[in-house]
Amino acid sequence: LTETSLQAQILIPLVASLVFGLLTASLIVLFALPAIYAILDDLGLSTLARERMVLEGENRVAPV
Repeated sequence: LTETSLQAQILIPLVASLVFGLLTASLIVLFALPAIYAILDDLGLSTLARERMVLEGENRVAPV
């Protein structure tokens, strides 16, 4: 990051955006995606919740 050559001036912003993009994507996958799945399961909108309802005899959700 302290390099001053012409190639480094082009590559430093590219590498910085790549690193922050990877960090953001990793955080989304590790935290947001499981939270979304948990919310969908609580609302009964996931396939696992549908299977659970069918096994328990609560066929309130139409099969897809």
